[in-house]
Amino acid sequence: MAGRPAGSLLFGYYYDFREDGTKRYLMGMELPEGMEVPEELDHLTVPDQTYAVFDCLDKVPNDPELGSEIKSVWRRIYSEWFPSSGFEQVEGPCIEKYFWTNDEHDECICEVWIPVAKK
Repeated sequence: MAGRPAGSLLFGYYYDFREDGTKRYLMGMELPEGMEVPEELDHLTVPDQTYAVFDCLDKVPNDPELGSEIKSVWRRIYSEWFPSSGFEQVEGPCIEKYFWTNDEHDECICEVWIPVAKK
């Protein structure tokens, strides 16, 4: 997978999108090659496809507004980027990746990956 190193933090996967607007969410991480998923855990295979990737910097204070930057990124993707990009979302999981940027673990880079194809 392209992007920052695997295992830096956690990934969130939105998948199994339904007509009624519901979807499933799975929090996890990319496993090193050759490592098996323990039987008691769920696993999700991410297909090899084209993704549009967006990022933001977010602070991780003891604050109920944690994640406000990533929410803003999601909102702008659908209200600004898709209408003007010439791309459309296609079937496949949407991914959020979170990577620590310092040893204090109080700041992270958040990436949103959305499967796309040219219109």
